[in-house]
Amino acid sequence: MKKVYNLFLIGSCLFLAQTLSGQDRCDNAVSLGTPSSTSNCTTLAEATANHGNGSCSGSGFGGSGSFWYVEFTTNANNDCVVLDIAGTTASNVEVILYDGGCSASGSFPLGFVNGSCTSLGDGSAAYSTTDTDPSPALVTTANTTYIAKIWVKNGGNTELCSYTQAPPNDECAGALAIDGIPQIDDNFCATEGTTDPAAGELCAGTLENTAWYTFTVQNTADVIVTIDNIICSGGGAGFQIGYFVGSCGSLTNIGCSTGSGGTVATTITGVTAGQVITIGIDGNAGANCNFDISATNTIPLPIQLTNFSAKYIKEKGAVDLIWVTETEINNDFFTIERSKEGQIFEVVGIINGAGNSSANLNYDLEDETPYKDLSYYRLKQTDFDGGYEYSDVIAVNIESNFGEIGIFPNPILNNSFLAFNSNLNGTAEIIVYDATGRKVIAKAYNVQEGNNKFNLPTAELSKGMYFLRISGGNEFQNIKFIKE
Repeated sequence: MKKVYNLFLIGSCLFLAQTLSGQDRCDNAVSLGTPSSTSNCTTLAEATANHGNGSCSGSGFGGSGSFWYVEFTTNANNDCVVLDIAGTTASNVEVILYDGGCSASGSFPLGFVNGSCTSLGDGSAAYSTTDTDPSPALVTTANTTYIAKIWVKNGGNTELCSYTQAPPNDECAGALAIDGIPQIDDNFCATEGTTDPAAGELCAGTLENTAWYTFTVQNTADVIVTIDNIICSGGGAGFQIGYFVGSCGSLTNIGCSTGSGGTVATTITGVTAGQVITIGIDGNAGANCNFDISATNTIPLPIQLTNFSAKYIKEKGAVDLIWVTETEINNDFFTIERSKEGQIFEVVGIINGAGNSSANLNYDLEDETPYKDLSYYRLKQTDFDGGYEYSDVIAVNIESNFGEIGIFPNPILNNSFLAFNSNLNGTAEIIVYDATGRKVIAKAYNVQEGNNKFNLPTAELSKGMYFLRISGGNEFQNIKFIKE
């Protein structure tokens, strides 16, 4: 089967919407191109259910599932590539990386990349090209094409997002400043830093991907460090944490802890006002971990954010984002970021900060292309020296222009009709593509608010699979049908 690509622009970001089949052959691999820092998401449509076993070792990976081949190329800097896998009810996911292209039959790629067989362990997990399983570290080459074999237990459609990441807090010297407001972060694409302490100081046997955080104690009293909503996958599917005083390169360990998920709340005693505490979080055997991190009794970070809100404006089909600062110190700019599922974020826009201010300042930015249903937003504030912090994540319910779409009958013998519910009056464009991506039908219909039903001229179409796209306002939807 051949692939159909629908390219469309959302804001200034290029997305690739794919409706594909035959992805279980290496020569039909889903092409992600060269990933960039902007998240690029696509749905991997299941072609054949329950036809293969997991290849990596580990409990819970027995039984059958579905797999796909995904192709991507590293950039000239060999930036770390993240493949974020979500939208599946599977209990286990595995990824294996290959180079060297496909065999002549197209059934299997050549060149297993050493250390790349990774068991992610749940249906919402991230794989990065710095993963280990458990060692040696996986190393990729710049400007090189790789093929990832993704296996999902129990099958089903799967959403895949890809992007590059270069975490600034990979080394102790770039530790991310935290305070009492939880910040959402991860250790994706982190590596064993050149200034990392001995692994035992993080209750670890080895260090693979340590991320660093720091804060200054406000008063001479106990501090409680809370690391919450921890989800780890790959490697040992757990985390190891070290707590330190002193400066980077000469840290003094004051404790450590380990776990596999959930929440870790650690009380640090005997600290004094003005003392700097540093925290290192490492993935057990190279695990990728998401988490929120905060600490009590800390000097607040420079920006005092008194309000961050989002409101959907139906008439514009846009989301209005508003935030207010009470004080600003060394504030360079704000970045509004948007997510479809609340985990992987992309840039919507950037607004310059005031530098230094002690007055209430109002900011706003309009997102003209929000996701359907729910859109998640967060605000990133960046200092002149490169330090940054995130706001809490907020969600906005976006009203869809189109209700559930149906083509009747399906499969189709002659002509058919298209039915859907609309929340708008105006014009809807209908485009039908065949399995090669060729446009075979293009029509415009006058749509009325409420139920709509239109004849679809499919009698002359050849037998096979087709993909229909309906668009109106600033929204589109896709549906697949069969002509017999």
